[in-house]
Amino acid sequence: MKQGELGFTLIEMMIVVAILGILASIAVGSFNSFRLKAYNVTAVDSARLLFLFENSFYDEHRQFVPVTANDVSASGVIDKDITIAGVSVNFLVRGLSPEIAVAAVVDTAGQTVTVGAKHSASTSIVAIDYDAMSSGFRKQTVAGAFSEASLPAATSTNDLFSWSAYP
Repeated sequence: MKQGELGFTLIEMMIVVAILGILASIAVGSFNSFRLKAYNVTAVDSARLLFLFENSFYDEHRQFVPVTANDVSASGVIDKDITIAGVSVNFLVRGLSPEIAVAAVVDTAGQTVTVGAKHSASTSIVAIDYDAMSSGFRKQTVAGAFSEASLPAATSTNDLFSWSAYP
């Protein structure tokens, strides 16, 4: 640069742009991984809420309630009437996240339950099994939409033994 000239040379500007590009690519990669973790945390929260309602309902009525992904309204509410010993009983869950698909698979006697959830933008299902609560939430990677068919059948054993530990 000649004496008295102000400003940056083209090379200096290109170096700055290259450094900014490298920093941006690192930030975007980190942002995407944090976003996926946040999706899974939201799914865990919804699954935990449904699991708590299932256990509360079981304490009162001695039966778990099967829930399909279609049972959840767009506002995140499950309002379902079921019949127990000839009596209609309401199963009502509020506060579920609308972006999360949840389901509960129940055995034929209604005595055990596996609850799972998946965020629409995530590739992981998170689930918890009533018979293996001590092992906590488990996860499995899937492609496509989530439904109750994505969960294993509910039995009196650990139905999620082949799934990875969450997180």
